[in-house]
Order: sequence, then C-alpha cells, then structure tokens
Amino acid sequence: MNEIKLYDKVKIKKTGEIAVVVWIDENPNHNSYILEKVGKEEAPVFYRREDFEIYVEKPSKKLNKALKEADKIEKHPNKYKSYNNMEELIEDLDK
Repeated sequence: MNEIKLYDKVKIKKTGEIAVVVWIDENPNHNSYILEKVGKEEAPVFYRREDFEIYVEKPSKKLNKALKEADKIEKHPNKYKSYNNMEELIEDLDK
C-alpha cells in the first residue's frame, strides 16, 4: 500500500466519496486515519487504511488538449511565434 500523508485526497471504497486525510495515528499498529469528506458538512470520521485508496484526479479534456499543444510547441518551436519580453506578448494580445 502507498504511504498516506496528511491532506492527501482519498476515495472511500464503500461509498466512492472523496475525502481528505486530516489526522494520522502515529502508532503504526493502529492503522487509523481521520477523513473529512469533501463538500460535506459532516464531522470527520475514523477509517482504517483498507477502507480507502489514494485518489488520483483525471485531467480534464481541456487540460489534455493544452498539454498536447504544449508538446507540439516544444517539438517544433520554429512553427510558433515567440516573445522576447512581456510587452511584446501583451501587445499581441491586445490586437
């Protein structure tokens, strides 16, 4: 199992809810964590490590598109306009 750190986002296996780790028991034999559910006005609850998994957000379509565009620019910099300073960039944006 991956190491869990304070403020990691996790997914509660039973409900699929997203939570944040707000407390970790320092005693390794206890295997206890307190999780606060995201977007819920509920008191934080104790969970055992096997009750949740690390939550990894999927990038949005917009972010994926921007990352692909950045890769293209990096591979073919001569095909794209570049700027020597911020004034030039702002000037172009104002057009």
